[in-house]
Amino acid sequence: MVKKKKQKNLVDYSELVHITYFLIGVGIFIDTLLLKKNYDALFVVVSVLWLITMFVFKLSSFLSAKLGIAFILLSGFFLSVKFTNGAEDAGTWAYMFFAVALVKKLSEMRKDH
Repeated sequence: MVKKKKQKNLVDYSELVHITYFLIGVGIFIDTLLLKKNYDALFVVVSVLWLITMFVFKLSSFLSAKLGIAFILLSGFFLSVKFTNGAEDAGTWAYMFFAVALVKKLSEMRKDH
């Protein structure tokens, strides 16, 4: 009887997912709360990173939609405390999460047929 050697995975995907979430969260935190100006490059980089994360790790489109709702609520909170720059940025991030959820859902529907 021949024993097969188990190959070690070179990358632990659960850790990679957490690192990716952390980087995306830090980027959004910096954009929403710390930056006074809008930086399109940061928005594009984080958006593309999130879209890649959704497809690589096969995350549900529902997760992105939930984050979009959270940012809509955060935008309303920022408006209530007169933090208009943060409210605009949170609204922009909500739009991005809804757009990614739509792209991911269309991809899921195409795979089902």
